[in-house]
Amino acid sequence: MSRERLAVTVDRTGSGRADLTASADSIHLEGPLEIAVESRGAPAHVHCRLSGDIARVARVTPLDQSAARQDGNVYVPLGEPTVVVLDLDPVTLKEPLTGALHLSAAYGSVETAVEITLEPEPAGAAVDRTLGTPSRHRENPGAVERALESVQSVTGLDSGTLGVVSLAFVALVVAWSTAAVVGGLGAVLGMTVVLFGVGVGLALLLGVVDLPGSS
Repeated sequence: MSRERLAVTVDRTGSGRADLTASADSIHLEGPLEIAVESRGAPAHVHCRLSGDIARVARVTPLDQSAARQDGNVYVPLGEPTVVVLDLDPVTLKEPLTGALHLSAAYGSVETAVEITLEPEPAGAAVDRTLGTPSRHRENPGAVERALESVQSVTGLDSGTLGVVSLAFVALVVAWSTAAVVGGLGAVLGMTVVLFGVGVGLALLLGVVDLPGSS
């Protein structure tokens, strides 16, 4: 996680007391804060202190440990800024945590404070309900299924209707075969009855005719 950055300047170029300024009066964090302290005019010692709830989960640590003293003072030479880090303990927050960073110089005669709000980390990505449902693998359709889908796309009939039509076709084939084998007037009359029944059934199924009182 990238660090936020705060610039602090100790200005001792004037004839009076030193000035201590920060680049922001308040700052919102979701992670560590990098503080670059610069001294102008003469080297300085800057004391860093935390107050409020933020002091329970954070500490100020110089990147160069030789610049820190046991009493919390940080030595700031002329030239390059001295960088200290507001480091955070591993913690899970449910609501913002507030406090302040106090910086003082010239034996405490000048001081500035920066209000700090530690925000909870953004929530994770929302999980859609479908993500918790095991995916069902659909096997490649066989030749019969492909043929059925082709017929459906051409005729516009659903699978149930096509099934009934197929059974009617089978019934016609059986009746025709029986009439051819048995022969005679009875076989012809039987085949005629089958043909009539199948025709009426298909007409009703396809909506060609309606039963009386159905409309």
